[in-house]
Order: sequence, then structure tokens, then C-alpha cells
Amino acid sequence: LYNYTGHERSILASGKQVSQAVLFGRPDFFVVTCNKLKIVLNIMVNTGLDVVFSDCDNVFKHDPFSQQVSFGSMMRSGSYDYVYGRKTGPGGPNQADIHEEPEKANTGFYYVAGSRKQPGIRSLYEAALQRCNTGCKDRVAVDRPCDDQENFWDLLVETRNGRSKDARAFQCFRHCDDEPCEGVAEADTFNYCDMNPFEFPEGSYGKAASD
Repeated sequence: LYNYTGHERSILASGKQVSQAVLFGRPDFFVVTCNKLKIVLNIMVNTGLDVVFSDCDNVFKHDPFSQQVSFGSMMRSGSYDYVYGRKTGPGGPNQADIHEEPEKANTGFYYVAGSRKQPGIRSLYEAALQRCNTGCKDRVAVDRPCDDQENFWDLLVETRNGRSKDARAFQCFRHCDDEPCEGVAEADTFNYCDMNPFEFPEGSYGKAASD
């Protein structure tokens, strides 16, 4: 594909190649999922562009970029550095959870602003990748899988709680329409928010296909 489209329209991905299907929890599964972080980071670093990432098994019943849906509207507003989908579970989304700050969220479909605040953004992604590369040996909770979703949100929460030692790390995390961070420059503030889970239910919801 890269040879066909050329360097002006594509980026050559780096990382370990996995050429066959792998089961959840197997070593190559973690390679595949962590490669997703690496690809998004490479695109941001090499192009300075914003990125929308989608897992290949997502099914969209409408235009996700339309201004009439939450994801498209939030992405176009320029107010957020990261727009993510909530983890719901088999019971489906809960209205009361919308815009409540989660401990962990889904990384199967999201928007990240690679055109601004690159030092802080890169700090998050590079820390998550480093944890992937070390098999999560430095993670406190060792009972969870070492995949991209766990690593990224672990690092986000740790950085949000002031535990990052990286000088580039964001100093404040502003979720959705929370009050601005007092005394913290906008360049050091990570603005993130969840898209409407009723518009974008994740796959573990049992009625996702019919709804």
C-alpha cells in the first residue's frame, strides 16, 4: 500500500508484524494492540495532524463526523485534545455516566489532537508504549492485560494524579466542561471528554447491533 500510494499519502508503519489472527491474552495480541499506539504516535509526530483512530471491526450506522452527532461536533469544535468512547459492558450505556470522568475508557474509536500540545500528548503515548515494551513490569496493578487500552488509561490516570516524572507531562486534566485549571497554562492542560455512548455504543453491549 505504501509503495502504491507514495509518501505524500501514506506513512510506513514500524513495529513487529503479526500476520495471523491471535487470541485475547496471547503475547502477539499485546503486540498487535500496542502497535496501534505506535502507529497513531508516528502519524502525529511525522505529520503534525490530528488523528481519528478506529479499530477495524467498528461498524458505523451513521456518519461519525457529522456535526449532528457528539463525536463530529466535539472534534470540530477545537475545544478538546482527546475525544473518547466510554466502556459500557453488556448492560449498555447509562445516561447518568455521560461526561462523568472515568477511571478507564475504550480506545477502539477516538480523536486525538496531534496538531497542538505535542509535548504533553507525546508524553502520554510514549509512556504507554514504554510500558508495552517492558511487559508492564513497572505497573502497580499486575492482574490486568498489558494492552494499549490498559496502558494508555493507566498512564493517563497516573499523570492526572501527579505521578509522572516527565517534564513534558500535562499539569492539569480538564474533563468535559469542568472549571478551567487555575494557574495552569492552556498548553499544559489536557482537555478530554467522552462522546455520547448512546450514539456510539461499544461492542460489549449486548444490543449494540440492534440499537
